[in-house]
Amino acid sequence: MKSVADRFDMGKSSVSVSFMRVVKIVCSLVLYVIKWPTGERLQHIKEKFRRIAGLQNVIGAVDGTYVDINAPPEDPESYITRKCSYSITLQAIADPFLKFTDIFAGFPGSVSDNRIFRNSDLYIVVRNNIQNYFPNQEFIIGDKAYPLLSWCIPPYINRGNMTPAKTYFNSIMAKTRQVVERSFALLFGRFRRVKFLDVNRHDYTGSPRTGGPK
Repeated sequence: MKSVADRFDMGKSSVSVSFMRVVKIVCSLVLYVIKWPTGERLQHIKEKFRRIAGLQNVIGAVDGTYVDINAPPEDPESYITRKCSYSITLQAIADPFLKFTDIFAGFPGSVSDNRIFRNSDLYIVVRNNIQNYFPNQEFIIGDKAYPLLSWCIPPYINRGNMTPAKTYFNSIMAKTRQVVERSFALLFGRFRRVKFLDVNRHDYTGSPRTGGPK
């Protein structure tokens, strides 16, 4: 804030107001950019996923990633991750074209992916109307942290009972699910500031939403 204020001969408070105005405008455009696939695009996504490793009816891969922040003034311990940093979690669903079709952010870094998923906007709206999001028994895929649902498929957990078929299924799941990891890498590569949000207003770091069909 100080360096921008000095460069443009503005007060820090004026820069802060302008910054928040831009952030709100960008957030207001999210629904026009991050959209749940429907119609012809849905078919393109399913076919593209199928070509990766042969898995059919997949329309998205879900995962979470940490966005580091300053230690919050309230309950900072809940934001400490397994990497010993203060973070919030960004949950996202990506398509094979490395585009996000749904995002959900704001939970402290110590919260499990499973709990975040079950509290996300997408989980709530799908439970109310699954047909609107998965009209032909499509599904999304996640890692072993995610629940097994009719519309969310994780890999088999190795409890000493893995068969060749289960091992093969896990391998094609891993190949297919790489798209969300690559999408996160692209996000952090293009927008380096997202690697660490140097902010004092932590109530602005979480903006849960869903990119569902309109």
